[in-house]
Amino acid sequence: EESYAENGEPMDAPWWPTVRALMRKHVTMIHARVGYMEGPQVADPAAPEYAAELKAHLYYWSEVVKAHVERGEESIVIEPEHGPWPYQHSTPGTETKPNHDNWLANNFVKAEVAKHFPEW
Repeated sequence: EESYAENGEPMDAPWWPTVRALMRKHVTMIHARVGYMEGPQVADPAAPEYAAELKAHLYYWSEVVKAHVERGEESIVIEPEHGPWPYQHSTPGTETKPNHDNWLANNFVKAEVAKHFPEW
């Protein structure tokens, strides 16, 4: 199965090794927000239409966690962070009425992180 970055390019794109190396070296805290090509935050990270974005982000985060483990670090902060408007999608015609509960979104991401990184 081929893996894709969030922008739809294969993870073996020529730019990916540089980005991966920089991410592994410099990221010290993960703000666990699932973004997508059209914006900083998906409407609902548990929705099937965002499965590819969730998978890509879990991959990015796993690279950072692996780097921390390889350096012998004992912990890393991973903070689910789906935030309010303007990051959160709003229901059309309602100005800023959210179309999804961020508490549910953040708890879903928390559960996904716990499932993928049980040792952390």
